[in-house]
Amino acid sequence: LAGRVSLQLRRAFAVLAAAASRGLQRWYERVVSRSRYGSLPVRVWTLLATRLLRSTMEEYYESETDFGRQLGAFAPNRKFEASASGEAAERAGGPTLARLVRELKQRHGVRYVYAWHALHGYWRGVAASLGAAEGLEVQQVFARPSAHLQRVEPQVRWD
Repeated sequence: LAGRVSLQLRRAFAVLAAAASRGLQRWYERVVSRSRYGSLPVRVWTLLATRLLRSTMEEYYESETDFGRQLGAFAPNRKFEASASGEAAERAGGPTLARLVRELKQRHGVRYVYAWHALHGYWRGVAASLGAAEGLEVQQVFARPSAHLQRVEPQVRWD
């Protein structure tokens, strides 16, 4: 009997948690995202996002979005040689970043080509494990948006 009650309580809690999550999401989309800087909804959401919901939001961003990605190797990976269609670009003869770099070096005498690694979107810098393997000290530094930027884009307070 205790096992059945425990199972029912867990199911009820899961249903309540899911409903609360949906309610928070709706409130954020309908109220917070449209509110002015410094308004009560923005202040309440900032408090929730940076305190109560912080670990949950970090887990979500880490697993479900590109926001949590970190550079894991300095060497180019397979995507460097892949075409936009996903084919092996060298065989397909299509444009790739590798081909562009090779052409710059051969035709134009360019010795080094540097690229901003976050061409695909957001990232969280270099992984500490990569830094340690390469003998580099890696420090995670989070942006501190200015008051003006927060007025223009309040979401930077919890992103």
